[in-house]
Amino acid sequence: MARGRKNPWISAVLNFIIWGVGYIYNGKRVGFGVLLLLADVIGMTLLAFSLAIINPAFWFTITILSIAFAYDGYKEAKEINRQR
Repeated sequence: MARGRKNPWISAVLNFIIWGVGYIYNGKRVGFGVLLLLADVIGMTLLAFSLAIINPAFWFTITILSIAFAYDGYKEAKEINRQR
């Protein structure tokens, strides 16, 4: 279980920049965070060897997912703090 108060904005920014790190910071869904982090690392590695980098639809999708993970990490941190 997550310990101590969590700053929702830190969780949101971490999840936006590197998927999963906000969940690891929160300490509640660490396994999910690690899986997202691995998926992010693998995805970015594969991206380095593809032409997806020039596709606007790819960047739109990545941005929407980043916003969703940031929002979810923010909500999770708020919930952790409310339970204290």
